[in-house]
Amino acid sequence: PSVKIITPEKQVKVGETLQLETSQFGTGTVAWTSSTTAKATVGSSTGIVTGVSTGTTLVTATLSSGASTYTSAVTITVV
Repeated sequence: PSVKIITPEKQVKVGETLQLETSQFGTGTVAWTSSTTAKATVGSSTGIVTGVSTGTTLVTATLSSGASTYTSAVTITVV
């Protein structure tokens, strides 16, 4: 299995949202996290990023398949 964030847009404005999408090989559940929630939050099951304040954050998609996990990450810039 594998997971990759495929959304071409990597920028979101403060107060607006951006839908991130993945391409995954194999079955399992994708969970989303943001490294700096003061800059942007992300819905853990939706991949919807909301800009909070200007700056950057690393958003990670983690595919859990059985006992294994696979990740893909992208830097999101909030303007």
